[in-house]
Amino acid sequence: MEKSYQDQKLKYFYIFPCVLGCFIPTLTLQFLFELPSERILLKSIGTSIFLVGIFLLVTVKGLNLKNLMASFIMTSFFYIFAFSSFLYDSSESLNHLLRACLATLICYFFLEASKNDLKIILNIVFVFLFLIALIGVLSILFNFSNGEKFPILNIASTKSIVFEQNVYGIATFFLLFIYTRYKQIKYLRSIKYLVILIGIMALLFSFYRTVYLCLMALLFINSSRKVFWLIFFSTLLFLYLIYFNNLELISEIFKLEQISNLTGRVEMYILGWELFLENPVIGLSELSIPYYLQFTTFHNLFLDTLIFGGVIGLVLLIMSYMLLLQRLDIKHYTPLLLMLFPSLLNTFYIFGPNILGFSAAAIIFSHQIEKENWK
Repeated sequence: MEKSYQDQKLKYFYIFPCVLGCFIPTLTLQFLFELPSERILLKSIGTSIFLVGIFLLVTVKGLNLKNLMASFIMTSFFYIFAFSSFLYDSSESLNHLLRACLATLICYFFLEASKNDLKIILNIVFVFLFLIALIGVLSILFNFSNGEKFPILNIASTKSIVFEQNVYGIATFFLLFIYTRYKQIKYLRSIKYLVILIGIMALLFSFYRTVYLCLMALLFINSSRKVFWLIFFSTLLFLYLIYFNNLELISEIFKLEQISNLTGRVEMYILGWELFLENPVIGLSELSIPYYLQFTTFHNLFLDTLIFGGVIGLVLLIMSYMLLLQRLDIKHYTPLLLMLFPSLLNTFYIFGPNILGFSAAAIIFSHQIEKENWK
């Protein structure tokens, strides 16, 4: 009994650093002050903290070789990315190999998690996401934001303390997803309207239209009065069009001229497909992308996978998702697919050592183990 009690206390010491270690690499302090080599510094700190958590996990529970092997299989697409990068530039590929190893350890962390562990994990994830959303809203209110400005309204959007603006938008959507669908978030019921207000404001301030659509779909799915919400949003859109009565103004606010080519993504997709055809089996690796594009992603989950790891990488990615989702009830598929939808236009991988990869994994594993706590 004494050993069990000690294990119960120790689990907080390995869960918290594992969550924190995966959140830190995605953060930034640029809106406060500049740090030299900030990305490398925060990734190093986050990785170190995460590895401490894994060490404590193995110390408490012992090493489960079966779960470690299963974790390797489920994250094998990351190793294909690393191998492709090694073929392209062996000296620069070590970071990708490290990411693959971290992804395997993150998967192992979740395979080792009990139902009670997952409750703790989701609560910590929720608190971190709420703090990030709150900081984002405050940065707008106190004019600290350095994000893209809303057309016409001249209000700066925000990425909060998150390095990338779209990642901030998806993270705030995850916050609302957990709060509205997970039944165990009870300690904030007394301030639930404040949480919802901060979450929605943060999501809107992200100026990421994909998560706008996801939020409307989430409200529609959660509600028992779906016809009401359908009429409500239709009426709201109708009144909005009548109020402005200016197609050019509406087009500028919603950037409608960019929708025809998916905000410039069509040209990227054409270039990406051509790059994939240059090496369709193993891909050209992530390291080659900056030579063809000013970004490091083509903003498409499947296209990025084909370019980073070829057909082999894509097959392994699909296998990983199938293994993750195979134990879920059919009623959970729609909301989870809604949660994963933004990744199609803003690449993130489950088990990636960052806010999105870790949070998505936490939500999916929780659905598998404690289904009764999800709507």
